[in-house]
Amino acid sequence: LVLRRSVGELSPGVWWLDPFAGTLHRLGEADGAEAMFIAEPGCDKLLERGSPLIFISADISGPARKYGARGYRYALIESGAAMQSAYLAATELDVPLRAIGGIDDGRVPEFLGLPDSAVALLALILG
Repeated sequence: LVLRRSVGELSPGVWWLDPFAGTLHRLGEADGAEAMFIAEPGCDKLLERGSPLIFISADISGPARKYGARGYRYALIESGAAMQSAYLAATELDVPLRAIGGIDDGRVPEFLGLPDSAVALLALILG
């Protein structure tokens, strides 16, 4: 999660969701988040709003050990399911949401502090 301005009790920055503990941990600053995207007229206008960004990533080391090259394919399936769940929740809450696949594969992992075994697959812009 990348917050470019405060949302409730959360300060601006890069946040990581620990799915096992159900908690958010702040990892660093959100400066330069716009540079993580490939320029697109529609996307650029949405990014200018400063809305929260959710990046969906997957650590493919575990699935790759078990499934080989298919592990990446399964990560894509799971990220699609996560995106669909986000769209359903956003619709229920009447929150605009837009999926963006045009992310910079070279910059995003470093910006988010992902391990070498993880890959960022897409981003969601809220609002």
